Order: sequence, then structure tokens, then C-alpha cells
Amino acid sequence: MKLYTAKQAVAVASEGLETFGGQGYMEDSRLPVILRDAQVCSIWEGTTNVMSLDVIRSLLKTNSEVLLSLEKNIALCLENGMQVGSLQDSCMKVGKSIKYIMKFIKEHPDLLHISARDVSYSIARTYIGALLIENATVTKKITDIFTAQQWCKRQELCPLSLHQNYLNYAKKDYEIVMEGCSLD
Repeated sequence: MKLYTAKQAVAVASEGLETFGGQGYMEDSRLPVILRDAQVCSIWEGTTNVMSLDVIRSLLKTNSEVLLSLEKNIALCLENGMQVGSLQDSCMKVGKSIKYIMKFIKEHPDLLHISARDVSYSIARTYIGALLIENATVTKKITDIFTAQQWCKRQELCPLSLHQNYLNYAKKDYEIVMEGCSLD
């Protein structure tokens, strides 16, 4: 989650500053401090790729037990969420996403480092969806239900599923970077 929220904080702070127009740029308004503070997590903790590799390291170190625990937690959220009719589509989307993540990690351990960022974003977005569903199930507030629905509907929960051919991308990326270089 740290990885995902670090990136989102910067985007949200930047958009927020834009709403203030020129005042968002003026130091005496103290608004630019918000954007600089939002940068701290990704600067302090490392780039998205570094944090993504930490996620993969955690998966490998625990033999994916941490992911199995997450899957169980999500299953509980969805089981309760399915009882609320207006959340069923969201529950199915989150369920499909966690299944894809689990399948990919099991079937393609050799691609985890190449796909680390997509794996991490997929886990974060899917878990956020499950937590929003869980919250909406408990509160039963229309606004919470709508928030969960919109989170699950307005974005791809599993970016991992969009990039099927990681090995081909890796080879082409390498060719682009190394074009004109001699390793002799």
C-alpha cells in the first residue's frame, strides 16, 4: 500500500494545487509545501520500482504466504459484500482480479521481477477495492456503496492482466537501451 499511496499522494497534491491557480505556486500561501511533503514517501522509501521489488521479495521470502493471507482476507470481504445486491458487480470484479494475481504469481515466478510494478499496483488496487466493499457492507451508507462501486468500475483493478507478454517487452526494452552499445 505504501508504494501505491506514495504515488497517488503526489498526483492528488499536484491536482489540488492546480485548483488554486497562481496561488498554488506562491510560497507564502504554504500550498507548495503540500506538494513537496507528498514527495517525501517516494523519495525516502525509493522509487516505485524499488518498492515493487520489495513486494516481490516479500512474496518470495514467505513463499507467497503473505499473498495467501491477503487472498483469505479479500475472500471474507467479498463474502459479506455479496450480501449487498448493489455491491455484487464490484465483488465479482475484485474476486476476478485477486484470482488473476494469484494465478499469475503461481504460473510465472520467472516473470515476477519484470512485472513487479504491475503486480504491486494490482495487489494495491484490488485490496483497496475489497476494503471499500467491506466498509460499505458494514456502514450500508449510500455514499460508501457508491464509492466502492466507482473504485471498482472506473479503473483497471489488475493492470497485470493488461500486459501479457512481459518477456517480449523485456527483450525489446533491452534492445532499445543497448542500441549502439558494444559490450565487448
